[in-house]
Amino acid sequence: MIPSYRFIMFFKLNNIKSKQIHDVRKFLRNKAEIIIGKKTLLKYYLQTKQLFDHDIHKQKLSENLNNNVGLIFTNIDPYLINKYLSYYNLKDTAKAGTIAKKDIKIKKGIKPLSPSQTSFFQALGIPTRVTKGSIEILENILLVKKDKTITSSHEVLLKKLNIRPFKHGFEFIEIMDRYKTIPLKYLSFSRVIMISNINTVYKKLMSSASYIQTETPGFQIYNINHMFNKTMAYYLTLLKPKKCT
Repeated sequence: MIPSYRFIMFFKLNNIKSKQIHDVRKFLRNKAEIIIGKKTLLKYYLQTKQLFDHDIHKQKLSENLNNNVGLIFTNIDPYLINKYLSYYNLKDTAKAGTIAKKDIKIKKGIKPLSPSQTSFFQALGIPTRVTKGSIEILENILLVKKDKTITSSHEVLLKKLNIRPFKHGFEFIEIMDRYKTIPLKYLSFSRVIMISNINTVYKKLMSSASYIQTETPGFQIYNINHMFNKTMAYYLTLLKPKKCT
């Protein structure tokens, strides 16, 4: 089975729920194999089968299998696999003592809280008033900045407001290809950046064509962008997972 797959993707098992694994397995059926556990057997198998030619690949394989990881074997573009799995991320609460992965904001407006809790908001410096028997926050609040520590007061407030600012899911730590190394930043591919790059290349081609006095039809940029948009539209249909029955 394993030799038929080109890519091996390692992901952290921390905070992954068994239901997430179950749902993803059902969705990726016939597209990929997810293997958790049996790391000693896997390590022996992958090394003895000589699936990788480069020593750097063997070293990374050994290092990753020593961690608390799961493995995905697939022939599908790792970028698409990452997109598939992002649909199965679960919202998570903020916990005191942890570092904020992003800015945590609270939107202004009426909240379903008793006016008796006004003093709690005042202690945190959040302007409020009583409106229609509930607490109204008067302005948008940046509660915790990215990379700052979440306090117990922040945790309590976010629970009161039923705000779960974080998501946890499949976090990849390594992508191995039999033929080349794939950097993790590949997973954060941006359509906007790609369009910008296409336009940049086109402008360079037009500039070169003008320099050598070669006629380049101006409608080509339209054709390039049109075909690219059609291709991306097709890929977006692939990225949306169907409900498992």
